[in-house]
Amino acid sequence: MVVAVAVAGICALFAGSVALLARLDRPDEPSDPGSGLTPTAPPPAAAWPPPPELPGPLERVSPQVLAAQLRSPPSLPAPAPPEEPLPPAGVPPPPRYVYEIASELEAQVSRRCGTMELRLGEALRRSGLDPEGHAVLLVEAEPQEGQLKLWRATLQAHGRTSPGQVACCQFAMNGLTVPVRRLQAGERFQVQVVVGNRRG
Repeated sequence: MVVAVAVAGICALFAGSVALLARLDRPDEPSDPGSGLTPTAPPPAAAWPPPPELPGPLERVSPQVLAAQLRSPPSLPAPAPPEEPLPPAGVPPPPRYVYEIASELEAQVSRRCGTMELRLGEALRRSGLDPEGHAVLLVEAEPQEGQLKLWRATLQAHGRTSPGQVACCQFAMNGLTVPVRRLQAGERFQVQVVVGNRRG
């Protein structure tokens, strides 16, 4: 009786060992909860990408440097140059009739160079006005029978009048004649003419 029990125990132990070896040969099969075997570990998860690099620390500005920057503001554009004053004529005032034909002179020059404003420098000087930054020409004039003929016009001040308009006025005045009643021939003289654009 005792021998039979021992033999049965040995057989049970042998059967259990065989089952355990068979289970180890097939690790992919799901384990039986009642078998007491440890389940296989899952495959490792994919690795996360490394975090982006953070920017470096901000550069600190010392109070002395900041105070120097505040004391030295950005440079501003240079102011516009002051308007050129009316230069002296350097010659005696023109005859009285020249003031009377100033409007006709302006009309003839405007027909060639566009709408221009011509003022006599002596008239501006007497009225206390300035040329408002316009160009100033010194024009040679010659009294002839019944007319006044203009010759060379020399630039005395540039002003803000465009060089093209100044050149056009110089060209238009050279050889220009303005009718003057009862004018007698005489010697040449010089007269200042202020040239600019007529405003609106």
